[in-house]
Amino acid sequence: MNEKELIDRLKLKPHFENGLYSEQNFVNEKAKRKSSGAIYYYVRKNEKSRFHKIDSDEYWLFHLGSDLEIWIIYPNHKVVVKKCGLGKNASPIVYVPKGSIFASKHTNAKEGTLVTCLTVPAFNKASFKIYNTNELKKRYKELKKF
Repeated sequence: MNEKELIDRLKLKPHFENGLYSEQNFVNEKAKRKSSGAIYYYVRKNEKSRFHKIDSDEYWLFHLGSDLEIWIIYPNHKVVVKKCGLGKNASPIVYVPKGSIFASKHTNAKEGTLVTCLTVPAFNKASFKIYNTNELKKRYKELKKF
């Protein structure tokens, strides 16, 4: 399946963090905030997402494509890079704890990457915050390679 077919098949549209997404509603709850939520998230080759923070735990579940680096600034200010994928030193599931600031980028430019981002509890746009990458790079020297 080529990139256009994937985008059409999953009905992906532009995401405000960069990349493409489609929301998946698999939890049948009537609560104000569902216990979990998920999106298909497709990062095109050579693309980076924007640094952001949410108030949910988030699990990145790899499906296909090249490995992604997930750059995480933990609430204690420790910076860690985890690889999501099947390559060397990568894992098909990456956990990002709530309150962390994080973004993703490709480790190779040959193809895009499809993941599911599963949030527990469901994503709450009211708590979502985007960060300026240049400002973060001034504060965290480890981000210079992002």
